[in-house]
Amino acid sequence: MVPLLVIMVLLAGLFTDFNQAKQAFFENPEDPQRILQLQTYLQGISVATLLIWMVYCIFSESSARQGTIGKTALNLVVVNKSSQTISLQQALIRNLTKMVFASYLIFGIFGLLWMLFNNKRQCVHDLFASTFVIPSRLSSQDSKSEEKL
Repeated sequence: MVPLLVIMVLLAGLFTDFNQAKQAFFENPEDPQRILQLQTYLQGISVATLLIWMVYCIFSESSARQGTIGKTALNLVVVNKSSQTISLQQALIRNLTKMVFASYLIFGIFGLLWMLFNNKRQCVHDLFASTFVIPSRLSSQDSKSEEKL
């Protein structure tokens, strides 16, 4: 997500007055109006980045690829109980739950650690969405992986 944030900052610099707001802030960092203007731009960039990231994750996980670039690189896929591609609704629930838990540090840690104590090795966001993250070789063996799930 960090590279996406860098790209968004660069785009904001090209297509908005972000660079002017940044320069004005550095010229007089104690001016409340300049602080507010820079904060507004940074919040807008953050929200836009988060929305783009969410849309990317939702569509990647519910597509035939069954995961983001990182999951593909690790040979992992996100599947439903039948070891099939998850629905758009499941991807939405999974990613919204992930963002809610991640927004509160203690809940985010709990959400990930839950996987260690769950016999199906599901994080909290997977429990909410009824999804599983499995090695991609298992997704093609529907009957065998369904028994494990």
